[in-house]
Amino acid sequence: MLDEIAITTLPNGVRVITSRLPWVKSVSLGIWTSVGGRHETVAESGLSHFLEHMVFKGTRRRNARQISQAVESRGGSLNAYTDLEKTVYYVRVPSRSLALGLDVLADMTTAPRLDPADIVKERHVVLEEIAMGRDQADSHVFDMVYEALWRGHPLGRPLIGTEKSLVGVTRESMETFRQNHYTAGGTIFAAAGLLEHEAFVAQVSAYADRLARLPEPGYRAVRDSTPQRELISEWREIEQVQFVAGFRTFGRRDPRRHALRILNTILGEGMSSRLFQLVRERHGLAYALSSSVYPYADTGALLIDAAFAPDKTGKAVDLIARELARLAQQGVGEREFKRARESIIGSLDMVFEAPMGHLNWIAGGLQSEGRVVQPAEIQANLMTVSPDDIRDLAAEIFRLKRLSVAAIVPHGYGDVPQRCYRAFETALA
Repeated sequence: MLDEIAITTLPNGVRVITSRLPWVKSVSLGIWTSVGGRHETVAESGLSHFLEHMVFKGTRRRNARQISQAVESRGGSLNAYTDLEKTVYYVRVPSRSLALGLDVLADMTTAPRLDPADIVKERHVVLEEIAMGRDQADSHVFDMVYEALWRGHPLGRPLIGTEKSLVGVTRESMETFRQNHYTAGGTIFAAAGLLEHEAFVAQVSAYADRLARLPEPGYRAVRDSTPQRELISEWREIEQVQFVAGFRTFGRRDPRRHALRILNTILGEGMSSRLFQLVRERHGLAYALSSSVYPYADTGALLIDAAFAPDKTGKAVDLIARELARLAQQGVGEREFKRARESIIGSLDMVFEAPMGHLNWIAGGLQSEGRVVQPAEIQANLMTVSPDDIRDLAAEIFRLKRLSVAAIVPHGYGDVPQRCYRAFETALA
């Protein structure tokens, strides 16, 4: 499945990783930079995301249209994203256009023009993006729960930034941020598809020396003493209650992560999960409901999200809270446990059906784990988990001291947020 993986570390610390897939005719390649929202100061909030926008605006060699045309004229596609711990730029092109795809990505990330006039225009775009996200209650409630889970910590700030933080961004401040955070030690060049590793390394070497010989950027750690807020709420002119319950968990390298993945699958991942069957199928209280795991280097969260009619919210949240308590007290049966585990194992096979799946796996693994983890290793670790481990982990996680509730509520239902939290107080006491 991952039979032809090769890794090279260049003299300045840049890592190059490839997965050769001789049966395809394309190549997916990307540049992973170890910088995201948690690497920013309060004054820099949103700068990682803003910079991601700006590199598409032009370089010394290409303007914005020429960047997109260079890739799209070969039948390829180009995109990027920023999260709390990384920024990723990626392209998919026919294998014969690998050198072009790499040149475009490297040109964008190592030599962006960052024209002051473009910064002014794009700032307005990002401010509109902020306003749009705030208007969308089902999106904004996730920002709220993060603020509550990691109160006063960079992880709790909006990834996109604020009006106040973005107003002060200049070309000089953005370029300084780029040079300090787009470092050789924190950068991975990755490719998956029809290619040869040594040839790709030689091509990357022509660009790698543009990056400062600095280590991977540091960040402020999350500790047990990092504050957490119990409840955060807003009232708006909306029809439904937007609700998220978040439980702070552990980092992505914690040995309990495999049990957590099975626990989440049982709880709320998919239509056969407990919460979906209970709240939607049995009681008809929500259109959609799910749980998800968000792992970071030194912390993480399990989030349960849904939207309810205001007069149904109390019953729905009470059902959720009691189901968490039941899972922590009674655990899971062997059949339910095995179904969840097999679901995860099956999903692993489908990751590698296209080069982009390989790319995300190898680069993401190298960045987060320092190595490429084989699917067989994950499967073996999943096989060591028992139903008792699920019960014990549920009892450890589903506790009030780990819980943050976020709710956006229609006007006229002022007591709904407190009632939601009290449901968990009662069930998890």
